Parts: sequence; C-alpha cells; structure tokens
Amino acid sequence: MIKGAREEGEGFILSLTVLVLFTRFLTSWTIFFMNSEETNKLLKAVSITICEVFIVHHFKVSFVVLEPLLMLSYRLIFYQKDTLLLRTYYTLFPIVLTSLISSFLIFFIFPFVTRISLETIWQSSEYEIISYLCVTPILTFIERIFAIENFKFTYHHLKVFKRYLWITDIALVIYFLGFYVFETKNANGDQLFWVSKILILIFLFIFFYLSSYLNQYSRTIVQEQIFESEKRHLSMLEQYNSYIENLYKGVRSFRHDYDNILISLGGSIAQGNLEAVGLVYEETLERMTATSKNTSVFDRQSFLSIKNADLEIFFNFKKTGIGRKRDSF
Repeated sequence: MIKGAREEGEGFILSLTVLVLFTRFLTSWTIFFMNSEETNKLLKAVSITICEVFIVHHFKVSFVVLEPLLMLSYRLIFYQKDTLLLRTYYTLFPIVLTSLISSFLIFFIFPFVTRISLETIWQSSEYEIISYLCVTPILTFIERIFAIENFKFTYHHLKVFKRYLWITDIALVIYFLGFYVFETKNANGDQLFWVSKILILIFLFIFFYLSSYLNQYSRTIVQEQIFESEKRHLSMLEQYNSYIENLYKGVRSFRHDYDNILISLGGSIAQGNLEAVGLVYEETLERMTATSKNTSVFDRQSFLSIKNADLEIFFNFKKTGIGRKRDSF
C-alpha cells in the first residue's frame, strides 16, 4: 500500500513536471511564431512543443540547451537570409521574454497577492504553470498599453536599428546566461533571490524601453513613407493635368488652323490657282508635324500588363518625356 501510494505520488510529480515543461515550451514557441508571418502558427507551436517535451523527458536533455538550439535551427532552415544579429534576437527573445514575465510574477506578484513566502512559491510547480499561462495575456496587454505593434526588427538594415539590435542581443545573452546561473544557485540553497530580483527589474526596464522606442521609430518611418507616397502622387497628378492642358491647346490650335486651311483651299480652288493650293498643302504638313511634336500621346498598348493606374501613368511620363525636369521622379 505504501509502495502504491509512493508510485502514485511519483506519477503525480511526473505529470506536473511534464505539464510545467509543456506550458513553458508552448509559451516560448507561441511568442516565437508571433514574430513571423507564417500560417498555422498555433499548430506549429503545439507540434514542436510536444516533440520538445518528449526529447527533454525521455532523453534527459537540458531544456536550457535544447530550446535555443531548436529555435536557432528553425530560423536557419526557414529564414536563411537572416543575419547573425537577427538569428540571435529571434532565437533568444521568446525564451528570455517567457522567463522574464513568469519570473516577475513569481518573484513579485504572487508573493504580494497570496502572502506566501517567495521560497515556497518559487518551489511550487503549480505557481510556475500559472506564471507561464499568464505570459501571453500579459504580453498582449503590454502591447495594447504601450501601443506596440510587434517585436520585429522590420527595418533592421537602418543604422539606428542595427545599433539597437546589437544592444538587444547583448542584453538577451546576458539575461539568458546570468539568470539561469542564479536560478541554479537558488536551487542549491544559496538563497540569491535578491540578485534574481535585481536582474529581473533591470531587464524588464530595458525590454519596455527598447520595445517602446523601436515601435515609435517604426511608426515615424511608416508615416514618412506615406507622406512621400502622397507627395509623389500629387506631383504625378500635376504633371498629368499639365499634359491634358497642353493636349487640349494643341487640339484647339489644330482645329483653328484646319478651319483656316479649308478657307484658303476653297478660295484657291475657286480661283484655279494651283500654286496657292500647293503652298497651302505644304504649310498644312509643316503645321501638322509641329503639332505632333509638341503634343505627347500616351501609348497604353505598351503597358497593358500593368494593372496599377498610377504606375501606368508614371511609365508613360517616362517614355514620352513629360516632367523629366521634375525632381519628384
């Protein structure tokens, strides 16, 4: 009976351990796929999580090593154009953010709310599971409060983003290595919770600052791009209006000349003056040639494959030479 109770207790502990690993890995992989444009994100996160739990549980591989290794491998396989800085960021960011938010709950929020000692909560698998389950909702709440669109380095080619990407990667590496060192010491009874608290607060501040700044900078760039696009569009409309106006003037001038030509031809024919008829004919050809040179006509047949009307007008401008002296193009 004692043996059965012991086996039942061991089975319960084993189930808790597996559940802790599952919630932790699922949270990390959910954040990992949040920074991508892939489809079926949840299905991929759950599938990889199950495989990772199986490897850690049955082959006794340390998740501290396995988790970043799997994420790095995924980025290497499916995002081959990533730079080293981007691979480091997208590999460590989900892991560190999961640890950072869950640790903040365990070290600060849960002891304050429950009035239970930090050591008791820190050793509790149940509270650890709850902390992991709270990470994604808290992250969503943070995005709403700080107006953060995403945690991607969209404009990583810009100098300012490269600089902050360097800073972020260094911070992620320091936290990833440092926090687990102190977690190991706490598990061995060294009671260095105060160091872990300081580390959590420092990197929580760094996380909020970088995220807020980068997203604000990204919105500024997007607004500038929209402004430039509108400016180019207005400039193109001005050139098109000028083209229509010149075309109208050319047609009106030709019509006026055409009426005069008919009158001259009528008088010359009535008088039987063939020389005058020939002279009027030559003048007519010269005026038509001059009018055709001064009036550019859009060649839409050359750009039938272009579905965007703005692009079609733009390429017609380039082909006909309208607005070449304008700097907007």
